[in-house]
Amino acid sequence: MRNIKLLICLLFITTFLSSCDEAEDFFNGEIDLTTSFSHTSQISVLEMDDPETWQNFSVSGGFNILTNAEVSDALGTSGEIKKVEITNIQYEYKNFSGNVDAVTLGSSFSIATDFMNTQNFEIPTINIANSDLLGDLFYLNGDFSEINNFIAESNVFTYFFEGLISHNPALFDVEVTVTLKITIEIDP
Repeated sequence: MRNIKLLICLLFITTFLSSCDEAEDFFNGEIDLTTSFSHTSQISVLEMDDPETWQNFSVSGGFNILTNAEVSDALGTSGEIKKVEITNIQYEYKNFSGNVDAVTLGSSFSIATDFMNTQNFEIPTINIANSDLLGDLFYLNGDFSEINNFIAESNVFTYFFEGLISHNPALFDVEVTVTLKITIEIDP
């Protein structure tokens, strides 16, 4: 019986000490936080005499990562963002109304890499009504390293979405969701 008590006591002490080591690593090191940000923009293309007239559209959006409660709580008063990595950028068309033949052409997403430059991602021609009906998700792929560095330095993600639309009128939303892995250094 005495051996069992001793074993339980040793187990308790070992568990307690390992918990303290993990807590110390947390408070004296880095933590990785994965979080997502979404932004929705509305695009409105007016009705023209010729419904097949191509019309330009342009919207922009973005966010400040410090407005996220998880990020600001993890930073506290002494934390510092060391690294940001985009793990996913997706967009979808929602709430379409208008001419069901409306398509985008020559569209692109431009994402800020600093306060003066952007990185461009070409978007394929898409029938907007079908995409909304089917709930299609589209993904941006590429090297996000310059964008990651800019977000880590400025805490800001900014995008521009522009192109042409035929077969008017068309009214719809574009929802952009960005998932980030943020490395935060925690000072004791």
